[in-house]
Amino acid sequence: MTVEGEAIVSGLRSLKDGTLSVTLQTQELKAEQAGAMFSFSNRFIKFVLTDENVTELQIKELSEKVITSGKKTKTKGQRLRAVIYRTWEQEGGDMDFDVYYNTAMEKIIDLMKMRLE
Repeated sequence: MTVEGEAIVSGLRSLKDGTLSVTLQTQELKAEQAGAMFSFSNRFIKFVLTDENVTELQIKELSEKVITSGKKTKTKGQRLRAVIYRTWEQEGGDMDFDVYYNTAMEKIIDLMKMRLE
C-alpha cells in the first residue's frame, strides 16, 4: 500500500536505542488516505524525505529495495550471553553474574578446545 502526499517534519527525537522518532504533519487527508496511514502503525516501511520533486528513478530505486523485518538482530555473542543470563537466573543467581558468565564462557571455550585436533 502506498500513500502519497506532502507533509511538514514537525518533530525529531533521538531515542535511547539509537533510533530516531520523526513526527509528520499533513494537510487534511481523504478518509482512504487517513485509513492507509493508520494501517502503517507499528509496521516496518520504506520512506523518502525530500524537499524536491521525487523523480521516476528515485521511485524505481525505492520500489526495488527489499523491506527487512525491522527488528534489530542480536549477534551470536549477544544471544549466548542472554542464554547464560537466563540460566543464571533459573539457577537462583546466587553468585555475581559477571563471575558466573566468565565461568560459563571458560567451560564453553574448554569444550570447543577439546574438539580441536
